[in-house]
Amino acid sequence: MIFANTIDEVSIKLGKKMAFKQVNFRVDDKSEIYRWIKYQNNKTASITAALTSAIEEYGYTDLVGAIIKQKASHDNTGRLLRNPDNTHGKEK
Repeated sequence: MIFANTIDEVSIKLGKKMAFKQVNFRVDDKSEIYRWIKYQNNKTASITAALTSAIEEYGYTDLVGAIIKQKASHDNTGRLLRNPDNTHGKEK
């Protein structure tokens, strides 16, 4: 990941022009997301780092679906570990 102050600075570092797309989204001003954003010194860099971390963890799949699947798997594993009878209905 390249951090730079201007598009020209990025172009110089890469030796080529980069195309940028602007993405806008709305956030409830009473949400945890807004609270997090409010405390970031460089909002663009912080959001970029958060998204990069999500890509490294989950790849290019739908993030909501991946998190729900992971949570369900984790909850099921935790339930199995807490259950002293892990036979899943099998005869003892």
